[in-house]
Amino acid sequence: MASSVWVLHVCTHNRTRSVLMANLFQQHADLAGLPALTKSGGFSEKGGEEPTDNTVRYLANRGIDVSGYRSHWMTDQSIRKAHIVVTAEQAHVIRVAGRWPDVFGHTFTLPELVQRGEAVGPRNGRPLLEWIDEVNIGRPAALDYLDTPVGEIDDPTGRSPATWKAAFDRIDDLTARMVALLA
Repeated sequence: MASSVWVLHVCTHNRTRSVLMANLFQQHADLAGLPALTKSGGFSEKGGEEPTDNTVRYLANRGIDVSGYRSHWMTDQSIRKAHIVVTAEQAHVIRVAGRWPDVFGHTFTLPELVQRGEAVGPRNGRPLLEWIDEVNIGRPAALDYLDTPVGEIDDPTGRSPATWKAAFDRIDDLTARMVALLA
């Protein structure tokens, strides 16, 4: 069996988007037979908070129980162990890279990773780090990254049911495509 891909999913409070991304990614990975280990984290030092009600409900509709999950802050260990750090927003990438500059090359927003990965093509058994290096070709770094628009996932918390459905469907689609690229 191939070695596992470690993915850390990040959003602001680790109660909505990162929880959705991590759990949907893991479900798609399991169905595809991709050995993957997923974690999620946020920037809120508070931690210990429950996922939002809609996060619990939407995932429950997919057979995923996150009712016992509690938010937690990203740690140096979780960042360093991850092969790929996937965020919801460009600001999250910048914040991760600001604290851990050496992980910028494997930290992307989910839409950015999928777009760049699809341009390169699926991994198809290539070493993961080699594939990530290809995904990074032509990617702006440092201050240029700040000025480059990348895809983001808006936070649906506190918004309409239509906004929630759209966010969930988008995360579901993007995580499925990410798994297809990594398989």
